[in-house]
Amino acid sequence: METYNILKSLNETDIFEINRIHYHIEKGLITWKELFSKKYKETKKCKTTSCSARIWNHGYGKQCSHNKLSSGCYCKFHTEKVNKYGYWWLGNYNEELQQNPKHYNGVIHSWN
Repeated sequence: METYNILKSLNETDIFEINRIHYHIEKGLITWKELFSKKYKETKKCKTTSCSARIWNHGYGKQCSHNKLSSGCYCKFHTEKVNKYGYWWLGNYNEELQQNPKHYNGVIHSWN
């Protein structure tokens, strides 16, 4: 019954994340031990001095490593994109991962 309640409480984002984890483990990209290690969890923390934009990183996503401008939360490149389009197509690193983000050119991308 407890397993049923857990499964019932899952939302679409949880299922997406479970599928991502399963894919990475199946492909040998990460082990269960690495997944739950302190080092792996720390790499997911947002660096406050860096640009807040999430970058593609071959479909694995990571935080932009450039320093953010003194006025705002993005580096020069991402500030220009936000000013031009009104948003950054991959979102911010400290926010929930967008499923199948759509690039400005209309191409839909899928995370690994």
